[in-house]
Amino acid sequence: MGAIKFNKGLKDKEIKYTIFGKAIDLLFAFYDEKESDKYAIYIILGIPRKEIKMFSQIWGHPGNVPSEDFASGDFTSQIWNINGADIIVGRSFVYKFSAQSQLIQISNIKLQILYGIE
Repeated sequence: MGAIKFNKGLKDKEIKYTIFGKAIDLLFAFYDEKESDKYAIYIILGIPRKEIKMFSQIWGHPGNVPSEDFASGDFTSQIWNINGADIIVGRSFVYKFSAQSQLIQISNIKLQILYGIE
């Protein structure tokens, strides 16, 4: 699997890259060398956990969280499947970013292939 790191552009302090109006701290992508239309994009945003519900306003209710749990904030991640791509939003575990950081993964590569799970 090939990899593309986009962070060179993110280090330019004069240019602010955003998604949904939130600053992007890290952007990384993988592509499947065997299937050119397969990709995985990782975006890290420095936003507090309480703000991750904003994604449901954009993509609708996440398929993995019951309504009661969503309302109370009792979930660790949100998952959508839109146009054949899985979108996963959850806490980032990248050590150089704060505990407030959230990871957005957008991918149409099967997770078993992406993570090497057999």
